[in-house]
Amino acid sequence: MPDRDKLQGFIFDQFDIRGEILTLKQSYGEAIARGNYPQLIKHLLGEFMAAAGMLSATLKFDGVLTLQAQGPGPLSMIMADCTRHHNLRAIASFDRAYDFNTDEPLAALTIDPSNGERYQGIVPLESENLANCLEDYFTRSEQLRTRIWLAADTELDSPRAAGLLLQALPRQLETSAEENLQMWEHTTQLANTITAEEQLTLD
Repeated sequence: MPDRDKLQGFIFDQFDIRGEILTLKQSYGEAIARGNYPQLIKHLLGEFMAAAGMLSATLKFDGVLTLQAQGPGPLSMIMADCTRHHNLRAIASFDRAYDFNTDEPLAALTIDPSNGERYQGIVPLESENLANCLEDYFTRSEQLRTRIWLAADTELDSPRAAGLLLQALPRQLETSAEENLQMWEHTTQLANTITAEEQLTLD
């Protein structure tokens, strides 16, 4: 990621909980400048880029994480991918004659390592937004409690996208399962109070 993009991981010393905070300025601005995208697609591209950037931090191999939605509608494809070394890009294909207010019938979360076999997880778009769909994926496929908050805005002094991820890890510390659960509920409740504006504008 360029210097104007920031990704920071964190852990709770006494609890089996980790997280990622991401802010994109330069990468997001460059991505939307390359295409004459409608406002809705610019927003979706920002969320896809923020999600791919955060999830790439979970890669334990030299690979690429691709987050993609595609289908027969006017937005035929939207994609963002990020390498373990945080090289990030995004693109969308759409019907330029359509007045956009759309949904996508399929999202696929793809982990594509440089060496070895491709791994692909399919995420049904059964939730109201991308963050909830990804949370469903982690619950079903990884059995890890995960919460994700995504935001994007092109109306600020410069386009920005942001993400916050919280994830409950398999129990490793001496803290009891009950104490871990209480801390999980506490941290997610606090994170729920963060607004999109705060995600995008606070240091």
